[in-house]
Amino acid sequence: NDLTATNFQKSVLDLRNEINLIPDECILENVEIGVNVQTDFNPNLFLDNLLFHRTTEFNKPISGVHYMQSKKDNYIIKIYNKTAQNNRVLRGLERELKGNNITQKERTQKESLAQIIKDQLKDNTLRFEIKFLKMEVLNKMGIKTTADLCKREIFEQFKRLLLEEFNEVYFYDYTTEIHQMKPINQISFKDYRNPNFWKSLNRKDKYYHKKRFNQLTLEYSRDLKGKISKIISEKTDQLTAKSLDILTDILAPEKTVNFRQINHSYIGVKRPNITTENNRVCLVTGLDISMQKKGSRF
Repeated sequence: NDLTATNFQKSVLDLRNEINLIPDECILENVEIGVNVQTDFNPNLFLDNLLFHRTTEFNKPISGVHYMQSKKDNYIIKIYNKTAQNNRVLRGLERELKGNNITQKERTQKESLAQIIKDQLKDNTLRFEIKFLKMEVLNKMGIKTTADLCKREIFEQFKRLLLEEFNEVYFYDYTTEIHQMKPINQISFKDYRNPNFWKSLNRKDKYYHKKRFNQLTLEYSRDLKGKISKIISEKTDQLTAKSLDILTDILAPEKTVNFRQINHSYIGVKRPNITTENNRVCLVTGLDISMQKKGSRF
């Protein structure tokens, strides 16, 4: 399912409270950012026609799976059919549940997971993801620790990054009306559909033909790329719209807490005034936590 900015921030707080993880001392080694979007067509029609990302071709590293990737030195662009992936998991669970080689505890867990997938699985879910292998790009964005990921402005940068990278995805749009083109353009477009054609081009020629490919696609197709890009933009806005804006200062115990945007469920709650150890309240809800262990803040 979807992980909102608020869900993520709350999860970090839980980790801090449960295992004493200190977010601003937790150095990140790699990060994956991505979004699940619903299309009005089978995602496989998109995946089967992928050509390249920037200058690197797409390939299918796992046979029989609706998953494509374009690998760079610092990151990997991953695009796959999330619905098909979850359906495979569901079929695997159902096969295991038919057998007798699992304990009752395992059976209960697998039945629960299968039901969750059935309840939440959506048709035509396409996932677009950037998997960073090195932190160089993210470090330049100001992302070094887990606490940095809790800043609202970081999620806004993730949206920009996702859209920029998706814009560099090139594929054959199956809605293109090739027969409406002039004969000379029809010949060129047939070459553009061939991945081997792009491999043979130098950087200058590739730039020219990418531009021409885009122009012909926009003119003679339903512009699936533009539609998916719009859906990605809207989905990222949706996932970050209700962020509590819990920044580093609320995650680090030694820093002063400053309340910013308050969730609607907290309207009317007075800002806590912590005066003594015997009169302690939750920093978010304002509820009395004096009965909890020393050092508790939530």
